Amino acid sequence: MLRALEGLRTAIQVSQEIERRVEDEIASGRFRSADDFIQAGSLSWRSVPPSGEAERSRAVAAILEFARNRAVPLEGITVRELIDEGRR
Repeated sequence: MLRALEGLRTAIQVSQEIERRVEDEIASGRFRSADDFIQAGSLSWRSVPPSGEAERSRAVAAILEFARNRAVPLEGITVRELIDEGRR
């Protein structure tokens, strides 16, 4: 399918800031064209977790580490009972 689309161009509108960034990257030699810039951006976008997912992953890892290294064992009481006791 991509071969059928080769040579076709699509115009997109971007802010002046983005346009300057693309031009600066091309002028620096990092990218040969706006197409290269956009392709690199789209490929790197795939490697970024959806918003919030990275934070949740870090939070879960921190909780698990705490549970392994610093948790106080509850003997004869459940977490729910402890929470209820704290509310009294």
